[in-house]
Amino acid sequence: MDAETAERLFEAYRAGLLFRDPEHVRPPKPNFYRLLMDDVLGRLPLRERLIFRKSYRASRQGLAFARQKDLGAAADCFAASRSVLDGDGTGEATRLLSLSFLEAALAFFEAQRGRLDEARARVSATLDCDLELETEHGFECLELHRVQAADNLMRIELRAGETERGLVLAGSVVAYADGQADSLPLHHGWRPDLMRKIPMSLRRGAMAQIVNQLAFAFPEHPGPEVWGTLLAALGPLGSPTIHPRARQWILARDARARGDEDRYLGLLLEFLPGGRSFFPAAWFAAVLDLAAYCGELGTGDGDLVRRAILRDVKHWPDLPGPFRALATRRRPGRERTYPRFASSSAQRA
Repeated sequence: MDAETAERLFEAYRAGLLFRDPEHVRPPKPNFYRLLMDDVLGRLPLRERLIFRKSYRASRQGLAFARQKDLGAAADCFAASRSVLDGDGTGEATRLLSLSFLEAALAFFEAQRGRLDEARARVSATLDCDLELETEHGFECLELHRVQAADNLMRIELRAGETERGLVLAGSVVAYADGQADSLPLHHGWRPDLMRKIPMSLRRGAMAQIVNQLAFAFPEHPGPEVWGTLLAALGPLGSPTIHPRARQWILARDARARGDEDRYLGLLLEFLPGGRSFFPAAWFAAVLDLAAYCGELGTGDGDLVRRAILRDVKHWPDLPGPFRALATRRRPGRERTYPRFASSSAQRA
C-alpha cells in the first residue's frame, strides 16, 4: 500500500465517521409493525385487536427485560402475555398472531438462558403460527416475520458454534429477501410470491439486520473457508435490490480473506464513506479490519493509518463491547495470523 492509497483510505474512514445520513429529513419509511397494523389488525374486530395489543405489549416488555438480562422480570411479562390469550372469547387468528410474537420473544429468552434446543423449538413454533395465519387466514405480510424467525435461528446456531449452519441460513435469508431464492433451508411452505410483495425498504432492512449480526458474530476477519460458506448460500451479488453497502462489505471481507489486496482496498474506499447508517456493526468491523491489515503490512504509511484510527477509538460513538475489546489491543492484528497479501507482481504472475 503506497502513501497515496493510505491517505485515501484514511480520508474515507474519516468521511464515514463524520457522515450524517440524510434519511432523517425524509418521510419515515414503513416499519414492520405498521405493515402489520395495516394488513392484519384492520381485519380483526376491535375487541380482538385490543387482546392482541395487550399480549403483544407484554411480550415486547419481556423481550426488553431479557435483553437487559433481567430474566425474572422477563418471565413474568411472558406469563402475563400468555394469560391474556387464555381468556374466553379469543378468536383463533388473534390467538395465533399473539402466540407467534410471544414464541419469537421466548426464543431469545431461552437463548439468553443457554437453552439453545428450547430456543430452536420456540423458533419452530413461531414459524408454525405464521404459516397457519398465512394459509388459513390470509395474513400475507407475516412472510417477513417468518424471515425474521430465520434470522433468530441463525443467531442461535452461531451462538451454539454451528458456524456453517448459521452462515448458510444467513446467506439464504438475504437471497430469499432479495427474491433470488424460492425457499429457506428450514421449516416448510415458503411463499416467495408474498415476499416479493413486501416493500423493498423492509426487505432491505432484513438484509441489513443479517449483515450487522454477522459483524457481531465475527468482529475479527474470518478465514476464507468461513466466508466462502456464506457466499455460496448468497448466490449472485449483482442483484440491484441487494443493499449496495451490504454487498460492498461482504465482498470486502471475502477479498481480505483471499488476499486480493487491490479488490479489498477498492471496496473499502466505496464502503467506508457511507458511515454507520443501517450497518453500524459492519462499519466498525470494516474499520478495525483495516487497522489490523495496516498493522500487518509493517510499513510506515500503514502504521500511520493504524495509529490514527486507534487514537480515534475513544471518540467513536456507541462502539459495541466486542469491538472495543478488539480495538484496545496493544497491537491489533499481531495476535492473530491473517493471510498476507501477495505483491502486485506476484498476483499478475
